[in-house]
Amino acid sequence: MLDFVFVSQLSHSLKYTKQGGKHQKSSSPYSAVLLHIIDVQLIEIIMPLFAIRCPRMLASSWLLLLLQLQPEQQHQVQAQAQEQQEQQVQQREITEMADENHLCISPTNTYTTKVNIYASEMGNFEFEECPDMINPTIGMEMGQVYTFVQEDKSNYMHPLRFSYFPDGQHVGADLLTPDTKGSSITATTTNDSGGTNCAQNMTCPAPLYFLNDGYLGTYSNIPEVADGITTNEADYGWDLYLDFFLGNVPNWKRLGKFSMQLKFDDASHTQDLFYYCWAHQYMAGRIKLLRDGVPVQEKNDPPMYYQQETRSEFDQMCGTSHLEQFKLPNALCPSEFVCDVDERMREFASCIDAMNCAMMAGMTNKATSKSEVALFVHQMIPHHQNAVNMAKALLKAVCILVYLDKICLVPFFGDHKREEPPTYIFSTLLRLLLGIFAV
Repeated sequence: MLDFVFVSQLSHSLKYTKQGGKHQKSSSPYSAVLLHIIDVQLIEIIMPLFAIRCPRMLASSWLLLLLQLQPEQQHQVQAQAQEQQEQQVQQREITEMADENHLCISPTNTYTTKVNIYASEMGNFEFEECPDMINPTIGMEMGQVYTFVQEDKSNYMHPLRFSYFPDGQHVGADLLTPDTKGSSITATTTNDSGGTNCAQNMTCPAPLYFLNDGYLGTYSNIPEVADGITTNEADYGWDLYLDFFLGNVPNWKRLGKFSMQLKFDDASHTQDLFYYCWAHQYMAGRIKLLRDGVPVQEKNDPPMYYQQETRSEFDQMCGTSHLEQFKLPNALCPSEFVCDVDERMREFASCIDAMNCAMMAGMTNKATSKSEVALFVHQMIPHHQNAVNMAKALLKAVCILVYLDKICLVPFFGDHKREEPPTYIFSTLLRLLLGIFAV
């Protein structure tokens, strides 16, 4: 109960002010504490909702449907299947070519976004068009429109933003907004959209945010969206987009398809861009601007200011972060925390043991500051880091252990009932229970 009161009260004290069309954190000293404890540490617990799929069932259903079609319809289906196969071959060829430069280029100008919460303590972005790549460097052709889709459930509380430096507002860097030219370019140069001094007339490149393909803003540098290129329009849909992401999990999912379109048409800009998570630091990825498929600049500039987390085999098994040094036996901890463990639970229990050892070591400290508040914070951070790891490990274990084809009828808010797979309900309840720390 203390955790709930502490975090819920502190979370409401974290204010965002809007100045010049941009969101900025307040200068309150408590904001820094909250950013670390809440925005960075706690939202991670509850990110993924696992999609429940049965490949064999889907395949058999597809076969039955094909058998029932008329010859003309069968021909259409076969043509569509052939087209999909050709697209897959094209995707593989582009991916193989780009991999030589560690660059992912979508052949459809679409990047379908997911969040892998197990890839690091904060989690990392993935794109369906960039298989087996974590926070990949992606390519964008100068002047072309690219679509980023955040429809997958794992995107909840991870709204995507774009900036001229890694992590955008987390480090006080310039974002891609209609009134921001970019930190490395003066605001007096000309961009391809026809406007000079784009920061003054709000024609600088910026993402356009959508819900169910309906644009949420008024600014546009894409003529097809706003019947022309706008001037002096600051609203690119971000405020509404963010508000939707701060709702609870089921309501967010029911809203539909979240996406954004980005056309970077400032030919004078030569440095890389970045995608990143609004809520969590250390999730940034690089965007290489291209001309005819060739990067505008070969070197990685601006550089990343942090190194990607490398996870141990133990953390990969558990779905956690930073537990390798706290595996038992450990001189800092008792010989065991979980007793009477059978063989089936042994691996999961070893993860819990390491988490408890990390928390115990973290909460054993001196009160050198002679401050009750400082001592409280020093105790709460490892406590909640442990909660992050425990929930991640549980979600990973449950995803493996629960029968995926079992359907049950469960209460869902009062008298309203709906059928959902048990893993969906369980992970949703985890997110709702722990989501009080995030909003």
